[in-house]
Amino acid sequence: MTDNLESRVITKTAILVVDDDEHVRKSSKRIIESMPENYDIHFAENGKEAVEMLKKHNYPLVISDLTMPEMDGLKLYRWIKENIYPRPKFMLVSGSLDEEITQYLDNEGVLYLPKPFKANDYVSFIEKSFESSK
Repeated sequence: MTDNLESRVITKTAILVVDDDEHVRKSSKRIIESMPENYDIHFAENGKEAVEMLKKHNYPLVISDLTMPEMDGLKLYRWIKENIYPRPKFMLVSGSLDEEITQYLDNEGVLYLPKPFKANDYVSFIEKSFESSK
């Protein structure tokens, strides 16, 4: 699946937000739209829906909730890592993380934000993510 990534890129500033909570999706949209850059924002309600979207298009950044029906954020991260990118740009958002998950995310270089998250932390990660890809 990694042989034709460039042709699958929606835009170099596309973001896929994956969360089963409509309020969080709306908050994410509002925060991202308030940024000076014009990001192309797409949404999925769970990891399974995100996988179907990722099979068709490449998203330079995926922001996902941890706990969701169908497929959780950790399984989604692992799927992306195994099928698309060995080191995906991925941010995990969660109400709580146990020490084992936190250690795994740290080792993988995955940023995570607690819910409720602060808008400036959310913005900072997105900016750093796209800055490092230039």
